[in-house]
Amino acid sequence: LVFKSEFSTDNNHGIGSEFHPTFKWGVVINNENKLRHREENSFFWAAKNYLTYDKKMGRHGLVAMVGTEAQKSKYDGTQVTVINLPSNDIQLIDLGTYLGAPEAWRGASSLLSYYGRVMYNFEEKYLLTATYRKDASSKFGPGNKWSAFPSAAFAWRVSEENFLKDTKFITSMKLRASWGLSGNENIAPGLFEPVMSPVQTPFGTAYRPSYIANPKLGWETTRQTNVGIDLSVLDDKLNFSFDLYNKVTYDMLLLAETPGYLGGLGDPTINIGEMSNKGFDISLNTRNFSHKNFSWKTDITFTKNRTEVLALDSPDKVLTRNLYWYSEFQTATATRVGQPLGMFWGYEVEGIFENKQDILDHAVQISDKIITDNKPHGSNLVDKNSGVWIGDIKFKDINRDGIIDPRDQAVIGNPNPDFSFGINNTFNIGPVELGIFFTGSYGAEILNYSRVNIEGQTGIWANQASTVIDRAQYKLLDPTGSETNPDNVVLANPGTKIPRATSTDNNRNNRMSSRWIEDGSYLRLQNVKIGYELPTSLVRKVRISRMKVFANLQNLALWTNYSGYDPEIGSFNQNSLTQNIDMGRYPTPRMFTFGLDVDF
Repeated sequence: LVFKSEFSTDNNHGIGSEFHPTFKWGVVINNENKLRHREENSFFWAAKNYLTYDKKMGRHGLVAMVGTEAQKSKYDGTQVTVINLPSNDIQLIDLGTYLGAPEAWRGASSLLSYYGRVMYNFEEKYLLTATYRKDASSKFGPGNKWSAFPSAAFAWRVSEENFLKDTKFITSMKLRASWGLSGNENIAPGLFEPVMSPVQTPFGTAYRPSYIANPKLGWETTRQTNVGIDLSVLDDKLNFSFDLYNKVTYDMLLLAETPGYLGGLGDPTINIGEMSNKGFDISLNTRNFSHKNFSWKTDITFTKNRTEVLALDSPDKVLTRNLYWYSEFQTATATRVGQPLGMFWGYEVEGIFENKQDILDHAVQISDKIITDNKPHGSNLVDKNSGVWIGDIKFKDINRDGIIDPRDQAVIGNPNPDFSFGINNTFNIGPVELGIFFTGSYGAEILNYSRVNIEGQTGIWANQASTVIDRAQYKLLDPTGSETNPDNVVLANPGTKIPRATSTDNNRNNRMSSRWIEDGSYLRLQNVKIGYELPTSLVRKVRISRMKVFANLQNLALWTNYSGYDPEIGSFNQNSLTQNIDMGRYPTPRMFTFGLDVDF
């Protein structure tokens, strides 16, 4: 019997200030300075205690383990904002006028687990593992804090059987199968119970709920089945691993959509629906060449995954997520049964209007309100300042009813990749080691939200990208004629994908559409490592047994058609329903590391 106890803790304290000075920059003037001060604290501890029994009995092997785990985290913070400081050079909270009441927040969560595991093998050929754990989270409501998560796995070392034991071609072969349940509690604490927040009114301080509480909140659970094979052949010169998996997640923790008459408290978190993840993982390791002074090996990984929503609270339910878009919220993603999570949702762009007739022949985007039997929606109002104009975007009439309206919104992109991969080659040439690692992804699409601001062309308050130089331009058929007469205006640069510049944007060229969706496929030279081991005869003169100098170069090159900084968006402002939305995250840095590896 072996008993082990582990304990870890992490304590953080952060202070930050943000200052907006008064300034005058041409026509842009800010007469009111602002100072925001923020302090935050966080504390975390984790404890593990487990007992292990390991026994070998002839051809039988048994390992049993029981244990407990406990975690606790808590945080708190304050923030205060003041305005009208007497000078930009004096940044003291006490000298300003408070902008609203000071803010304060706190929270805490804890997790308690009990588990047991039994691992049995017979002749090291047949291996069976069974696990049972029970977890309790303080994030869930009464009656839902505890949940059980069993799992089982079986492996068969086929290469140890007599019919394969003497085979020279196969070095080892193992077949694997597993099944199990796992839980997710990755939400904010306290969402199952109401919390009141102060608000200022003409009659003094009042209190209202901070959010809509859900006392029935419980665990999100994933049921996963795996089958796989590990195969080594030719004296371990080629090693292959394949895993086929099917994961079904139910009682998903998602934000529910609520009607506005509930007071605008924000959407509650609920357990809703089912989702499947099906796919496979492949890894391949090869020793391509091995010699005294030269060797070369390759490691390849390949992953393919497909997600599908199996159920929501009703078959026709659509979960939408909105983004703030030119002074209004617009739907950016939609999740529905039979499709992957968080599909991009909006209007499909067909092109740019080139002339008056092109506008009149298209479905109505802004009606002239002249209704006839043949034109129940009227025709497009062709007007430079109040209607549709040459250089505006032409949106697709999805349902072919002759008018462009919300019923023409559709899926315009998929944030999920078709597959991803990694390739690592390692070369050893005498005392020199060289490693080259590539990663890549294919098929994922990105909503380039940053372009909405830098290609919007609706005002002078934001810098514009150089791409707007190629925006829609028009020319006059009669240079002496009017530029507001649609019969005298045509598009000067057919084929452009960027609409005209306009301060009114009556056509809503900047609405959520396929204009902002881009291919996010990429190939990245992720890492290059170069090392040189100095001759032993040289380093031993200074009483060193081994010395290696190395350089590690990360993110050296990127090949992609994506126009943003980096197609690897990261997790900034992302969740399961809003994936691959580029909000302007700082790009992945290029890093150069140099060092020594010394043995004395």
